[in-house]
Amino acid sequence: MRKEITYAQSNNPQRGVIDIAIKLNNRYTDTRMKKYYQAALLITAVVSLISLLFYRHEYNKLRYVLEVFNYFGKACPEVPKISCPKKFSLDLNEPRSAWQRLDDDLYIYSSYVIHNGKIETISYGKLISPNFDCNIFFNNLLTPIPGIFSFSIIGNTSDIPGRTAYRGYILVCEYTEYMIPVGVSFQQKDQILYNPNSSVFPINIQPKALTYNGSALCVAPPSNIPMSHTEMLSFLNFHELIGLNHFVIYDYGIPNVFHNGIKNMVQDLNPNWNFTYDVIQWNFPIRDIHPNIIRNIITTDCLYRTYKKVMYTATLSWDEYIVLKFHQIVSDLLIDFEKNKLFGNRFVIETQTFCIQQEHQKTSTTAFVPYILRKLYTSPNALNANFLYIYKPHEFLNVKNIQTLKAAAKLIIASRYVFCNDYNANNVEFNKYEPSILRFAKDITNSTIFQRYVSGKMFDLKLN
Repeated sequence: MRKEITYAQSNNPQRGVIDIAIKLNNRYTDTRMKKYYQAALLITAVVSLISLLFYRHEYNKLRYVLEVFNYFGKACPEVPKISCPKKFSLDLNEPRSAWQRLDDDLYIYSSYVIHNGKIETISYGKLISPNFDCNIFFNNLLTPIPGIFSFSIIGNTSDIPGRTAYRGYILVCEYTEYMIPVGVSFQQKDQILYNPNSSVFPINIQPKALTYNGSALCVAPPSNIPMSHTEMLSFLNFHELIGLNHFVIYDYGIPNVFHNGIKNMVQDLNPNWNFTYDVIQWNFPIRDIHPNIIRNIITTDCLYRTYKKVMYTATLSWDEYIVLKFHQIVSDLLIDFEKNKLFGNRFVIETQTFCIQQEHQKTSTTAFVPYILRKLYTSPNALNANFLYIYKPHEFLNVKNIQTLKAAAKLIIASRYVFCNDYNANNVEFNKYEPSILRFAKDITNSTIFQRYVSGKMFDLKLN
């Protein structure tokens, strides 16, 4: 600085030292300020660039989230490739059962765990002595562990002429391991080692606590085979109205078009509709067997299958109807029994028979009326079936002493619509007029199922 002043003074003698110093100092200050401005601008640019990149990143995230909401927020019917899942399911089609041969005289259907340490398998055939061993497959364990085998007899399943040794059995395999069983196999006792070729039957572990207070209806094959779609729809329609709306169908060869029509209806309509329809294969291996035996075996499987999944369950065939005389819902009647200190874990219902050969009664002006509204005379000469039962599965399978309550016929009755071999149209004066079901006539014809059927939207019979 001093050298610059001396040099400037020698070249400008007319100016003073102070003037020259001030001028040089101002020039020096301006240069330094420019550097500060440049640094500030550089910092501002860097911060702005970083902010821009951060903003762009957050914008892309928000845009992606909005696209996801926009995609999944659409109603399912608007997206043809995505089917709406059922909002309500009891998984009553578990386990996936089918009759399988265990040996020449014994067949197995389904296996359950409802009590700790015990696998119970429903079977039918000939089992004179406990000549089997059982092996249990546990979750995440490749090698089976031997169990303790025993068996019990299913009641009222042995009245086959000439084959009294054939009956229903519960095969029991007990274990002590604290693991989850997933499969069970059986083999003859004379086989010392486990036979890897033995069939392994899947196990369904039922809930520990009652999960739902609804009612299920297990449907056995009818006495008159085949049945029309109209008759089967009438059955589903009516029992859905009285609260037996969770159906387990033991399929004896029903066309797939019928099953698909019902399942599509469940998917298409209100997702909050409390209606389920599960189909179970029923390939019973023995012919010429009394229908009551089949019913008793199905009833046993139904009790295990619905155990602690519903409050009440019953087994009917497609040609049978439970008719309430005053109540609208079956469970309401059973609850009223308990309120009046009438307790039971099994409720007995009397039956009455309607011969389907009788003439239709004119009960409505509607173009189509279900046949149950037109067959109104019972036949006293027809042989009534055994009593029908409504169960509490979670209680019935847990007690040694069954508590049975007989329901009065003036409150509830079971109607059977069958072909009567001894029916005489000229001798009907002794038939009894029974119009109790007509109190449901309006509800039947206005119901969701009925309206969908008469509109022609129930079944798609187009050929692909």
